[in-house]
Amino acid sequence: MSGEDEREGGALMYYGLKMPLPGGKGLFPEFPSPMNFVELARQYDDVWIDLEKPFWWDTPVRLASGQLNSVGLANNHICHSQMYETEAWGRPRDAKRLPPPRGNGLWTQEIYYHILNSGLRIPPSAGSASGVLPNPVGYNRVYVHTGEHVSWDAWWNGLRKGRSFVTNGPLLICKVNGKPPGARFAAMAGESCELELDIVFYSANNIPTVEVAWNGSVANAIPVSGKPAGGITAKIQVEGPGWLLIHAITDCEETFRFASTAPWYLGRPILHAAILTSAGSPLSSFWTGWTSGSSACRRS
Repeated sequence: MSGEDEREGGALMYYGLKMPLPGGKGLFPEFPSPMNFVELARQYDDVWIDLEKPFWWDTPVRLASGQLNSVGLANNHICHSQMYETEAWGRPRDAKRLPPPRGNGLWTQEIYYHILNSGLRIPPSAGSASGVLPNPVGYNRVYVHTGEHVSWDAWWNGLRKGRSFVTNGPLLICKVNGKPPGARFAAMAGESCELELDIVFYSANNIPTVEVAWNGSVANAIPVSGKPAGGITAKIQVEGPGWLLIHAITDCEETFRFASTAPWYLGRPILHAAILTSAGSPLSSFWTGWTSGSSACRRS
């Protein structure tokens, strides 16, 4: 059984419930707290809780709870032939820096990278809202490496381990040092490591470059323009700890058509508590500005 809790501060999606959560009708807008239903849901084994979009105002609170299983990277603001160009009742992006029509997709990606830079190892998810928004069924989707046998449990277990990629167009089948996304490689802090990338891509729309993101910055941009499919082998040198993912954004003009793997991880998780409390750090300023803006928005 699945369900959604949508409030002023954003939406949470629930999967694997055994029965409807009590008290879900006739609520005041923000009472009981969404976290009350998170707690109720966690009484069931294997319940999956998804942050439906990362730009919702309550995202920092949801992340701090430690109860999220995934984050909607390929979400329903991204439609087949158009974009929902604003963040609705979420945190607005700087539209001059990230202009429409694809700015919302880039903003979503940027926030997800901030989440990973906070030391949180949460895989991306996808959703289309087909029947509500102008998307065919499964437009935004997530593919999971299940191993030799495909089953319901194997699919969810693979997603939990981050062995996945999201897409609404291109296919990205990638390995790093022979391992699928979600793999973790040992490395000491400050240790330099060479990583070997094996990338296979297919796309009906032109992809100018396949990009390798390391801790949120592009570490390698591999030109593939004019090729509907291909294989790439490359190596990059990185210094741990950190995370790496591979993404491709097409040159489709009317929407954000892309694919992104879940991350691979090098070394121990970044100590996000230390980063977040480091005065003046870019990450600290990002989340502090977010919570300040949320308070101002609620007061208005």
